[in-house]
Amino acid sequence: MNRKIIIIAILIISFLVPLTAQASLGIEDGVRSYLIGDFDSGAILEKYNEEEALNIASVSKLMTYLVVKDKIAENALSLEDRVTITKEIEEIGGSNFRLLEGEVVTVDELLAGLMVVSGNDAAYALALKVAGSEAEFVNMMNLKAQELGLVNSKFYNSSGLQQGDHQNTMTTEEIFIMSRHIIKEYPEVLDYSKIKILNMPRRNYTGESTIPLVGEIPGVDGLKTGYTEEAGYCLVSTMDARKSPQAGEFRLITIVMGTAGVAERRDISKYLIDYALENYSVRTIIDDKAPYMELNINSAINPKIPIYPNESYKLLTHKSKRYVFKSDIEEGIKAPLKQGQKVGTLTLSSGNQELKKVDLIVKHDVQQAGMFTRIVRSVENLFSTIATLLRK
Repeated sequence: MNRKIIIIAILIISFLVPLTAQASLGIEDGVRSYLIGDFDSGAILEKYNEEEALNIASVSKLMTYLVVKDKIAENALSLEDRVTITKEIEEIGGSNFRLLEGEVVTVDELLAGLMVVSGNDAAYALALKVAGSEAEFVNMMNLKAQELGLVNSKFYNSSGLQQGDHQNTMTTEEIFIMSRHIIKEYPEVLDYSKIKILNMPRRNYTGESTIPLVGEIPGVDGLKTGYTEEAGYCLVSTMDARKSPQAGEFRLITIVMGTAGVAERRDISKYLIDYALENYSVRTIIDDKAPYMELNINSAINPKIPIYPNESYKLLTHKSKRYVFKSDIEEGIKAPLKQGQKVGTLTLSSGNQELKKVDLIVKHDVQQAGMFTRIVRSVENLFSTIATLLRK
């Protein structure tokens, strides 16, 4: 097995932002938890108290939405299916979709009422339609949480209302994982959550969205609010940064949990979005069009051979972030070499975490030098080595 030559290089991505660890964002006293996450990679960019199981109130309706959409995907339900509203559904308290006993609505209309105006009655109606009882629907919610690896999540109902001594709970990190999964699997959720005013003339219904920042900040198109006295004010926001004046090539998910009021929830959520847009950008960390280094191959006609990564790698990253490259080049590489031939590997890391590994290749055929040229170079290298040893 060939020995490896280890070459370590540090790429510092820094402009005018100082290289300091982000211990806090200065908003910790106003929330129970917060998180900024990258939708594309699933990376958590900033976080606070993200691993504590918290009461989540109507953020629960995201799991309700997910379970219903899964049933539609399985062809066990359709958006056009009709639901007859019972007295029990009408009497569900809290925020509601003003469903009335005897009226008939579609699953699609109930999903709109669930996501736009956070209707507890809509959540309950969907639970009964899908599972026959809310207890069975809640079992489906908990099974879905297990499937997604959300081990700290616990659901007691479909709406997030207080139920006796219990409330639905999740960690903020788990809310991020769930929200990302929903947007990936069912991006049409954003068609509901970006609605500002829900108009249904057939029902003589008009309702205003509970979700702040939609329509206020370009690119914000969801996702879900929550409130109970125990949970405080909560908000999951998502933003397509390509529609922002900063024109970032990414989608954000931000979460605030447990603020003291509506205004605080809105302001802190806006702060997280502004902070992310100001401090993070998608950067080409590995560029397959730029040579990573030169190899000295004496047997080649032109001995200085540039080598390239075989693919590029982009990452949403803090502007002050440092990365470490480690290139492993195999010893004894000789010409001729074919275009695209692998000569080593390049590993990108941050701290103890390996982020990406790519091959290092030659971009063009490397022709072998003539015998005389190779002999002369070998002799020159020998004398150079002897001279170096004598100087020591």
